[in-house]
Amino acid sequence: MPMRRVENLFGCDDEGNVVGVPNAGKLLENIPNKIRNAMGIIVNVNCLNKNGKEYLEIDVPSYPIGISCKGIYYYRSGNTMQILTGPALEDFLMRKRRATWDNLPLPAFSLSNVDDEIVTQFKL
Repeated sequence: MPMRRVENLFGCDDEGNVVGVPNAGKLLENIPNKIRNAMGIIVNVNCLNKNGKEYLEIDVPSYPIGISCKGIYYYRSGNTMQILTGPALEDFLMRKRRATWDNLPLPAFSLSNVDDEIVTQFKL
C-alpha cells in the first residue's frame, strides 16, 4: 500500500485562491531545514506560480511512526490541534507501531514467574 502524502499550501487563502507569499525563494531554502530541525523529518518544498504570484507547496510524506515537534506529540482532531500526553500518547504510539499491550515485553518477567496451574486453567 503506497504511503499517502499530505500537501500544505502557503500563499493561498482558506478557499484555495493564490494570494502569493513574499520572499518565496528564501522560504524555499529555510522551511525544509526548520522542519528537519524541529521534527526530524524530511519534506519537499516546491515554489509554484499562478497569475504571477508565487506560493509554496510543502509535501509531507506519511510516516508509520509518531512524529513529535520539539519533543511534543500533537494530534489533529477536526479543526483543533490536541497535545498528546499520558495514556493517550501511549495509545497513539502503539497504534502507529501496530502494537498492542499484550505483545510488549516486560523486562522483569521471566519463565519462573509463570504459574503452571493458571496456564492449565487458561487452556481449558
